[in-house]
Amino acid sequence: MSKTINAIFEDGVFKPLEPVSLNEHERVKLDINLDERLCNQLKTLTETIYKRTDKHSSEEIEIAITEAHREVGKINDSKNSPH
Repeated sequence: MSKTINAIFEDGVFKPLEPVSLNEHERVKLDINLDERLCNQLKTLTETIYKRTDKHSSEEIEIAITEAHREVGKINDSKNSPH
């Protein structure tokens, strides 16, 4: 039997957005299909990244990503530290 059920992934668990007729602990197979809007946003973001980075070497890009990651870490650390 095959049926599409919309669900949300929350707290590490897939939660159906509609009632399901399954027995408790019954095993099912999940095929994950992301929302089309989300897929389009990811595609647009990827295309934008490629357009903006095509003139830079992969090493330059990696360095910039590493630096950005450090900066975000510093911001998060300052927000989480006791004042």
